[in-house]
Amino acid sequence: MNSGKYIVWGTGWEAEQFFYQYHNKIEIIYFVDKFNYNRKFYGIDVKCPDKLRGG
Repeated sequence: MNSGKYIVWGTGWEAEQFFYQYHNKIEIIYFVDKFNYNRKFYGIDVKCPDKLRGG
């Protein structure tokens, strides 16, 4: 995986595995999750997908 800035969809098991595998190699700007937004996931903001679209 290339170093850089990433946005991760979801805060489930797959997102957790992704975080543990890559958090030292990439910068995760924020997570996007329809059900767990306005929280932190491993200290990183979780945003609502509807807010990102301007809806």
